[in-house]
Amino acid sequence: MEIQCDKCGNQNPLGAIFCRTCGEKLEMKEMQPKVTQSANKRKMNSFMLRQLISLIVFILIALIGVGAFMKQDVPVYEEDELKKDVIVKKQKYLFNRLNNDARYKKLKKLTLTEAELAAVVTQDMKSRWESEDGKAAAEEALVIPQEFYVDILDSERIKFILRVKLNRLFETDLYSSVVYKIVNDEETGQAEFVLDGTSQGWVPVPTAASMTIKANFKAMLAESDKPEEMVKQVASVELDPEAGSIVINFVQASKKK
Repeated sequence: MEIQCDKCGNQNPLGAIFCRTCGEKLEMKEMQPKVTQSANKRKMNSFMLRQLISLIVFILIALIGVGAFMKQDVPVYEEDELKKDVIVKKQKYLFNRLNNDARYKKLKKLTLTEAELAAVVTQDMKSRWESEDGKAAAEEALVIPQEFYVDILDSERIKFILRVKLNRLFETDLYSSVVYKIVNDEETGQAEFVLDGTSQGWVPVPTAASMTIKANFKAMLAESDKPEEMVKQVASVELDPEAGSIVINFVQASKKK
């Protein structure tokens, strides 16, 4: 590559400062557009590489996402466990106590089966969406909660599964699940719910994305409540996988001396 002298037009080797024919100082004007073009080309290549990586990631997510639309195995409960009057009563007790309603503060504990807890949460959830405000919100919502399931895995872990209906483009069911490890802290007198895994359909969700699933659960199940405040009312939880029972012990007000 050579540099042309503006004065005499002679071609000079790249790197020359003065024209070898007339001695005029050489300008790098001709080189500047080429350098800029080269830099722009590198930027474009970098952009295209990022776009390609994004596309590959999107395709992988899409392929994995297919599993999210495949029905997840959900617990099947006995019909005799789902007595309407019992469910209504326990729904009232559970949510009023978790919301720290003064009328229910004396309630020390509540025992539910997996089926009862699932029915209680499902009924509470549906009551929200079947209200006038809920119906209005459902018209704009991307997903609408349908049913809640509970599965005790062992004496420390419990699995919650949420079935929602997609309300855009095509109607189908989508299953999400969270597993919590329950740590009963005797020192603080409060139970701690530690996230122990999530899945979308039958596909496990990476740890980095687990918080999104957890947030979706909060939004779907306790739209007007404050889940963090509700949990503060739970002193401990006893899980019995064989009997399929859950005993919730509530925080009791300290006695004044």
